[in-house]
Amino acid sequence: MDLINSEDEAKAAAAGFTLALTVVAFVWRFRHIFGWITRCEIDLKDVSNELVVSQSTNAELRRTISARDNHIGDLNRQLDEKGQLISETSQQRTLIEQELRDNQKSLIEAKEQLQGSQEMRHALTQNDDELWTYHKAERPHGIEDLANQKCKIFVVANNKGGVAKSTLSTCLAAYFSKVKNKKVLILDLDYQGSTSIIMTREAEMNWPGSGVLKEVLGTQPEYERCIAMSCDLNRIMPGSRLITSGYDLPRFEYRLMLQWLFGEQKDDIRFRLAKFLASPAVKDQFNVVIIDTGPRLTTCSIAAMAAAHYLIVPTLLDRLSVEATAHFLSYARNILRNAGLNPYIELLGVIKTMVTGIKSEEEALAYLQEEVNVWAPGAHIFENEMRRSAGFSNHAGTNNAYLRDSVARSFIDPIGKEINARISLLPQKHRVRG
Repeated sequence: MDLINSEDEAKAAAAGFTLALTVVAFVWRFRHIFGWITRCEIDLKDVSNELVVSQSTNAELRRTISARDNHIGDLNRQLDEKGQLISETSQQRTLIEQELRDNQKSLIEAKEQLQGSQEMRHALTQNDDELWTYHKAERPHGIEDLANQKCKIFVVANNKGGVAKSTLSTCLAAYFSKVKNKKVLILDLDYQGSTSIIMTREAEMNWPGSGVLKEVLGTQPEYERCIAMSCDLNRIMPGSRLITSGYDLPRFEYRLMLQWLFGEQKDDIRFRLAKFLASPAVKDQFNVVIIDTGPRLTTCSIAAMAAAHYLIVPTLLDRLSVEATAHFLSYARNILRNAGLNPYIELLGVIKTMVTGIKSEEEALAYLQEEVNVWAPGAHIFENEMRRSAGFSNHAGTNNAYLRDSVARSFIDPIGKEINARISLLPQKHRVRG
């Protein structure tokens, strides 16, 4: 029994020891686990603290980033503003450069205008040939066949007054009508209107002034209407008509000239009469055109010579008239031939007028034979002449001497025949190219 009890006690002691060891081990492990848990809690607190710090740092970083983003946004806006400013500055620079170019162009144009004004002033104050060659002559479309048309155009011209231009013009018109049975168109381009007065009185009609002529030389002429409104000379010269001038013509001519000089006319006024004479209204109705001009190279005189086939120059046989005739021929050649205004015009010749037979006229004729060559060597002086006679003087400025007086006819008929002979001897016209 005692042994059994001793074994039980030993087992109990061993079990207690084992339990104690187990408890000790458990306690030790528990302490170890508790320490680990404690450390974990500490680490967790540290991590939590770090997380808080990290979150705070992140928030600060987000604020910093936001601030930087805002700053970058501000910088971008500033860049945009500066870019816009640069663009505006560039545009302003472009505008300034364009303005500078425009100013330079304006300056060049102003210099050209000043030079042109000086040249124009020079032209206005110098010889008539310089004035009327100020702009280059280019024959316009519409007058290509003018030089070849059957209706022949004669211009009677001289810068010297009192040389019987009107008397010769009206008598030649009557000669072509009565002797050659031609339908004649007479144009009076002298504002004094001597031809107009002679022919309207002869036809017993009123002098209508220069209205039709100004329409012919205007900007929008109606040629058929102009012919219809001209003076009908059928009673004295079958099929013939007259376009008159008047004292209001010089103002009209001067205005046209200035507009042409300043380039205010779309077309060349020097060729307006040529367009009229080349139109069917004239060339299909008339055989001959006689143009009387004034004693200056006016707008109308230049237009007449730019349109004419033949130039007839009357002159008295005195030193003064011959000198004036020589100057006129020189100017006319420079304007018509050299400057190209009418390179196809032919000088029919110089006709001696109001000849008396005195000795001084022989000297003047010798001088004329020298001076007439300024047009071309061997320029023609008519053999036949208008002698001073009652046949002309009795009807001067009042009636047509050829229609009224046989003596006048006796002087004009030979001149008319010589004109016909001269035309037949002159070289064939070349076709005009506009």
